[in-house]
Amino acid sequence: MTRFVILAAPRTGSNLLCTLLASHGDILCHHELFNPNGVFCARDRAVDFGFGDVAERDRNPKEFLDRVWRYPAREACVGFKWTRDQDRTVLSRVVSDEGVKKIVLRRRHRLKTFLSECIARELDQWEVYDPRDLASARPRLTIHGSDAIEHAQSNATFYRSLDAALSRQPKLELWYEELFEREVQRRLLQFLEVSPDDVTLRPGSVKQNSDDVRQLVANFEELRLQLQGTELEGELAS
Repeated sequence: MTRFVILAAPRTGSNLLCTLLASHGDILCHHELFNPNGVFCARDRAVDFGFGDVAERDRNPKEFLDRVWRYPAREACVGFKWTRDQDRTVLSRVVSDEGVKKIVLRRRHRLKTFLSECIARELDQWEVYDPRDLASARPRLTIHGSDAIEHAQSNATFYRSLDAALSRQPKLELWYEELFEREVQRRLLQFLEVSPDDVTLRPGSVKQNSDDVRQLVANFEELRLQLQGTELEGELAS
């Protein structure tokens, strides 16, 4: 069995990769098994995986992870997603385990990453799989430029430490913006050692927010002035 982990700084966006992988018949992809608020298993399987609840997981995360790997899946490839600020003992264990394939997911647009997380937190809606469940009234946020910059820098620090930890291991680096590209999907499936032939990975999640930053930010002109001359200035127009 091939084991893998998706490592990402932001929670939003990385859900898309989970559902893309789950659309392949040979892949069982869990979501955030180590989220502080719950154990989020694969959505496409109406079964009780028997991994345990949050209390059991937090009491012994290493044993919990062992149960994940021992689960008798019919798929040849099994993995899950881990995001920044979740259990660091789990991160250390999967990073040190060379038998676990590492997929490092990044997003180029750092400002949209920040906005997506702010909206998800405000609505308490991090993942949407049915358009009918999507909150129709999308908030327009009042954003402080310093908060956006701090968020981008924190993510950059996380990725630098991750790159250092994985410097001597093979890993696959992906960009959120390229996940629908056929060649990227082919490279991903080859990395996971499953057949890429005539396979198109399909999302199971719903896009939540506009691509236009102006539609997401209530104080856009104020934010534009705050970000002048910073590394995020160019991301206001994209």
